[in-house]
Amino acid sequence: MGKPILAQPNNSFNSTSEVAQYIIHKYQNDNDKILGIYYWVTSNFRYDASNTFAMNAGPDPTAKINVAFERRKGVCDNISAIFNDICLKSGISSVVISGYTKQNGMVDKAGHSWCASSINNHWYLFDPTWDLGRGSNFNYFMESPQHFIVSHMPFDPLWQLLTYPISHPQFSGNANYTMRTDFFSFPDSIIVFLGMDSLQKLQSAASRIERFGIYNERIKLNYDVIKMNIEIAHQEKETELYNSAVEDLNAVTNKLNRFIAYRNNRFLPLEPDRNLKEMIEGLNEGIVTALKKLDDIDKSEAKLVLDTQSERIRIERIAQKIEDQKTFLHKYLISDMAERSNLFYDKK
Repeated sequence: MGKPILAQPNNSFNSTSEVAQYIIHKYQNDNDKILGIYYWVTSNFRYDASNTFAMNAGPDPTAKINVAFERRKGVCDNISAIFNDICLKSGISSVVISGYTKQNGMVDKAGHSWCASSINNHWYLFDPTWDLGRGSNFNYFMESPQHFIVSHMPFDPLWQLLTYPISHPQFSGNANYTMRTDFFSFPDSIIVFLGMDSLQKLQSAASRIERFGIYNERIKLNYDVIKMNIEIAHQEKETELYNSAVEDLNAVTNKLNRFIAYRNNRFLPLEPDRNLKEMIEGLNEGIVTALKKLDDIDKSEAKLVLDTQSERIRIERIAQKIEDQKTFLHKYLISDMAERSNLFYDKK
């Protein structure tokens, strides 16, 4: 592998965004960009041996990037996150992969992280951590899936990038090292996966891991973390729906109160009858929207579901007030001028 043009000192950039801007300005195609990114990361970071087992399993990638970027050292979780972030900010589709590895025929005790990036519509695998400090003598740059699977086993079989994925026992040496017979169209699956929201991605990964088999403790730990993040995502979605439903009801209440205040002022200053109807119309739509959100909360797959009863009681009260005001307005609109004046003295 030839040495790329990009060679910057450790203190040249203060963030992944600055590196990405340099890459975009310096290189014209994705092949040169990915080489520049990989060379910069592997040349400017050191492995933090004191934190070998300190993998960050949280959902926020910035937590893995910022401190390691400032210190210019980290574990595989940090290095892969930094490489991945620069790729994304440089316009290269990329993902961080979690799994475990095998060296000299022995499966490593610790988990590991590496990356997959799409170059010219083809997915390749990268392990910047294992190439730290090697100059341009890369062993794990833009590697084929067939070569990578010898030493790297992802928890999610999608990221083997193999049309015939191998099993965990095969990787670990507990079965004959032969390809499985079931075909897997990973390019199509990746397209679908990348189009998902964060919760759907977690759910699809969990489903694939389940089907592939929770073969060892590393897989189980990763699977449990994914399930935990799914629960958190469900609860966050519930909270969003609940807050949005409350906002809908507050908007309905405010509009209703404005109408009641105008009615209490004997509809003065005078407005055309059609304007009066517009003031009260549409309130039920807001209630229907809020109810739909509360129903979605009740259908949540989360283990801890928010209680929607108090807002449902509030909706019943608001709906009754709306009907009362509609009844009054209907009487008002079909009355003549003399009758309209008398109606205000009967209001409740």
